[in-house]
Amino acid sequence: MGEPVRIRLESAGVIHTFWVPALAGKTQAIPGQTNQQWIQADAPGIYRGQCSQFCGAQHAHMAFEVVAQSRADFASWSASQAALHEPANQNASAAAGHKLFDERCAGCHAVRGTSAAGALAPDLTHLNSRRLIAAGTLSNSPTHQLDWIEHAQRIKPDAWMPSMTLTRAEAENLAAFLATLQ
Repeated sequence: MGEPVRIRLESAGVIHTFWVPALAGKTQAIPGQTNQQWIQADAPGIYRGQCSQFCGAQHAHMAFEVVAQSRADFASWSASQAALHEPANQNASAAAGHKLFDERCAGCHAVRGTSAAGALAPDLTHLNSRRLIAAGTLSNSPTHQLDWIEHAQRIKPDAWMPSMTLTRAEAENLAAFLATLQ
């Protein structure tokens, strides 16, 4: 907050346009190139961003947030995000969900501090420190996490996240494991 921050912009597949209306103009993310944009928030808060380039079926669901905070608060947050996942005492449901995560989710998702090292999908190490999931489509709550696991394609058609073919008990176990990712 109160100082410029450089954002590096890269895209793997299509052209996107990074835009946080309250903080800066638009800058494109073009496959095969690295662009940059400088932003500056002069007041603490959460600023909504959006892809402003029509980039496919899920364009309207490509939102994100920029959190402006003091340098000390940022340093504290950054240190907490760098920490590896420390397994909590998992109940039977969370333990079963952890096993299922390793079998079905770790190929795409990473959880630092575990064997899950996927690079195609979001790193879930500190999933529950986030306000939103599914590219800003849902608030981050246990109910929405379970909905996303079971119905990702209904919530956000054409997202890379598939709707999982799981029993209700398996989905609940997976959600119980995700709840441990603080």
